[in-house]
Amino acid sequence: MKKMRRILIGVICVMMVFPSVVWAGNKPLDYGWVIIDTKTVPECSYGEKVTITIPLKNNENVDVTNVMLEPVPKASAEEYPFTTTKTNVYQYVDGIEKGEKAKLDFEFTVSKDVLTKEYPVEFQLTYSKNVGTEESPSYKDVRFSKTIYVRVTGKPEEVTVTPTVTPEDTNGGGDSSDSGDGGNMGDSSSSSEDSSDSSDSKKTGTPRVIVDGFRTEPQTINAGETFKLILKVRNTSKKTAISNMEINLEANGTSSSSSSDSDDGVTAGTASDIFMPVKGSNTLFVDSIGADKTEEVEIDLTARADLTQKPYQLAVSMKYEDVNAQQYEAASTISIPIKQKARFDVSTIQVSPESIMVGEEGNVNFNINNKGRTKLYNVSVQLESDTITGGDTYVGNLESGASSNVDLMVTGAQETEDEGEIKIVISYEDQDGKPDAYETTCNLYVMPASMETDGIIDDMVDENANNGMSLWMILGIVVAVLVVVGSVIAVIIKRKHKKEEDFADEIFGSDKDE
Repeated sequence: MKKMRRILIGVICVMMVFPSVVWAGNKPLDYGWVIIDTKTVPECSYGEKVTITIPLKNNENVDVTNVMLEPVPKASAEEYPFTTTKTNVYQYVDGIEKGEKAKLDFEFTVSKDVLTKEYPVEFQLTYSKNVGTEESPSYKDVRFSKTIYVRVTGKPEEVTVTPTVTPEDTNGGGDSSDSGDGGNMGDSSSSSEDSSDSSDSKKTGTPRVIVDGFRTEPQTINAGETFKLILKVRNTSKKTAISNMEINLEANGTSSSSSSDSDDGVTAGTASDIFMPVKGSNTLFVDSIGADKTEEVEIDLTARADLTQKPYQLAVSMKYEDVNAQQYEAASTISIPIKQKARFDVSTIQVSPESIMVGEEGNVNFNINNKGRTKLYNVSVQLESDTITGGDTYVGNLESGASSNVDLMVTGAQETEDEGEIKIVISYEDQDGKPDAYETTCNLYVMPASMETDGIIDDMVDENANNGMSLWMILGIVVAVLVVVGSVIAVIIKRKHKKEEDFADEIFGSDKDE
């Protein structure tokens, strides 16, 4: 009977202790004073095997036993840098005395797909400590998490850091017809491939997006005109596609040239309207770009009318996501040259005299007024006509808002057979050295050198002079001849008049007698 009673008491004790043991094993994480005692950050590289030593220090006021440290792996290489080949990767020590340390070594293999960054690596620490007395010990299980950081170098991925883009750089890329192959950065995936070999511009593991070039339609953009900007956006990552890309364009109000002039009045406060979006928004959206792919996006912009002729920088900022919805940002700058049309007029053209004879000189005078916002270089004037010679002059450079007087001397070369129109050609060069010309007209008549009678008289004088007769003798003979001829004509007229009177008397005489 006593034996049965002892068995029953034993069973009851076991039943009373078991729930407490089960509860202790399943209770939530607790906080303890065993710490990871290190201030250094372990370093490793993609694909290599590495040993990471974790030093533990017991800051509890008692000894601890059954110490176990276990890493907590993650599913993605962007969250956890090591490959997981087996479960229950942990290290164990029997105990750590109060105030003492223990070192636990872990063998890891770094994933080949890691990014270059510092990874947080979580460890779960479990141990037991005596919360009772030495005479009556009572052990409590402690479980909590500790995190260390591991600096990992990922596999190098070729990424090009794009320079400031100017259309001349890619204009030769053969990608434009009537478009300003912006090129500046070039329509050259080959050049970006070559430059991506530089290790200074590499940041591995991150899908990099660059502006690989641009072009404009039309190629030449004049201030005040609307143009189409086409950007070539390239995902340089060989493995990772990107999506949900937002592109923002913002002019920064500065010129890409080194010129210090700022007579266009562009400041930081007014820079936003250097290029005004036609549809009112300067934001573009790209749904996705595959790995190592390029997409073209376009926007219609209007260049402000009062811009000075020079290149203007346009900042391109990009936000996008990878396949894991990790967000990234990138930025680039392109440079868009703006031209100013030459605007000048010519004052009233004065021609003096309005007609000249062959061999005589005449004068053509007028003013050239530069009304544009750009300087005119190497201005020259030329008169074009077969009836004159001369009339060419070099004016020089003409500043914006300036005037220059043109005074030309011409000589009659041959008789005018039309309306006497003479072409005036004003040629000049712009800031880039591109030649251009402006044409207008004036009228100047060229007559023969002398009348034909003058030639006859000259011939007579020459002939009589050869016969020894003077000019006065010739004039006397001419006058005598004229007097004789006049007298003869007078006599003839008088006789005719007399006959008419006699005839009248014969007809009307009988009537008078009656």
